[in-house]
Amino acid sequence: MAQWQAEIVKTVGDALTVDYLDYKTGNLRYDYANPDIVLTTYNALDKRASSRFLEEEVWGRIVLDEMQEIRSTTTKIAKTCENLQSDRRWMLSGTPLFDGIHDFRGELNFLQLEPFAANNEDGFFSFAVGDPWECHAPKAISTLRHLAKVLLRRSKSMTIQATGQPILALQPLTIEFVPVTQTISERALYYFMEWVVSTEMRAATGTTTANAKISRSQCLRLLRDLCTSPVSQKRIAAGFVGVLQQRAHPIVF
Repeated sequence: MAQWQAEIVKTVGDALTVDYLDYKTGNLRYDYANPDIVLTTYNALDKRASSRFLEEEVWGRIVLDEMQEIRSTTTKIAKTCENLQSDRRWMLSGTPLFDGIHDFRGELNFLQLEPFAANNEDGFFSFAVGDPWECHAPKAISTLRHLAKVLLRRSKSMTIQATGQPILALQPLTIEFVPVTQTISERALYYFMEWVVSTEMRAATGTTTANAKISRSQCLRLLRDLCTSPVSQKRIAAGFVGVLQQRAHPIVF
């Protein structure tokens, strides 16, 4: 919230008054009679004292930062966001899709974008987006292009028209690749995990079951851990054992 406060001050100075909502008590932290902006956290949506205040007010505009927090339509936070009263709803995120295409369900639900909004449809999202996407149907891309009309994308190269200054005053990105030589034991462990992941991924190809998705996720996580932290070989090796114990057939060397 401090970052949002700083951005507001940088943009408009003291032209707008800002209050903070205490999620523990549901009270505004300052004494403005009618603040222009109220800042709070997702924790406030999960507490009855503060969520009651948020739901009873009619807001001129609601802006959700890190919108992937409401990607699931079944969580209490997502449902509370849906119940907030406002005709202007915005969402911000650097990660609009966190788990997959179905994250759009919770986000479109908050936007109340019919007929895609989850609570205003009878299987329409699955029919128009979810099922075609899973089947790699060409019309899935076409539908997503239509949904892109509700999206405004900002890039680091954009500038402020009046001043020519970049929207984000970031330093140029520098990428440096530093090779790290693995020891013999580290390399052997990596080759072994590579083989396990390859085998598991081939076995899961074409399947959409929950177990197959979990297996793929576990394999990729273990391989990533091995790449980034070779010193934690004992922990990773324990994960290998867990993967192997789930296999229905033995591995023979």
